[in-house]
Amino acid sequence: MSQLTKERMGEIALKLVEQRLMKSSMPAPADFRRELGNAAKEIDVDLEDLISFYEAFLPKVLGKMLGRKSVSLVTSD
Repeated sequence: MSQLTKERMGEIALKLVEQRLMKSSMPAPADFRRELGNAAKEIDVDLEDLISFYEAFLPKVLGKMLGRKSVSLVTSD
């Protein structure tokens, strides 16, 4: 068994998140926000950090779903 670096573990974790997102349907906006809040509490991560993670990660997933090389996402409050 090979010894995994933190960087490699992060790569694997991102691939798992991507796989899960590709296989699941997107919840309604209010449900999604609540799910993120619950997940942030469960994994002890700041909610705003988790939202930023999704904002950075979703364009890649959407690009794969839509068959696009590039997708951009602009967010605002």
